[in-house]
Amino acid sequence: MKKAMGILVLAAVVLGLVALESTVGQEGDRGAKEEGPTGSGIKAFVVQTEGEKNEVENAHFQKEQLGLLSLTKVPTHTYTLHRGKAVITVPLRKIKKMIFTGDTVRVIGIAGKELEGQVVKNTRYFLFGNVRFGEFELDLHDAQSVEFVHPKAKQFLCRTCNRLYVNPEWRFCPYDGARLIEVE
Repeated sequence: MKKAMGILVLAAVVLGLVALESTVGQEGDRGAKEEGPTGSGIKAFVVQTEGEKNEVENAHFQKEQLGLLSLTKVPTHTYTLHRGKAVITVPLRKIKKMIFTGDTVRVIGIAGKELEGQVVKNTRYFLFGNVRFGEFELDLHDAQSVEFVHPKAKQFLCRTCNRLYVNPEWRFCPYDGARLIEVE
């Protein structure tokens, strides 16, 4: 009886965590203000490990945590990787290209900065979107590279440090405090 009760409690805890994860994922991870995943407007050019190429409209991620129970895929606007002991989460809107080599992923940002790290264990990321004749889904473990083309966004320049930003709510550079100017 105690064993059965323990299993029921464990199942309730796991289901509660799944519901919590689903809610966080649907809000865009950490409350990020973005359009829903199906209307992202982001185009992706995917090269699979076998060399097959696809052009995907309205590209977005979904992730699946692997564990005791198989969980459902949850929409997310971020990609997470390990770099040493650090866990780094990169918003999709800041990714220009991803290159996969075994368990290593190289992420190139829209500002040109590169980040290399290890694929997070026990988490699978999928790329979803639309292709000419229907829906597209690919486990990123089966990708060689993915290049993203983002809708034209306003950019803001710091004249002091020459960094570009795309967050329209920022008026001042977070590094040196200089006023940002809009760039066409």
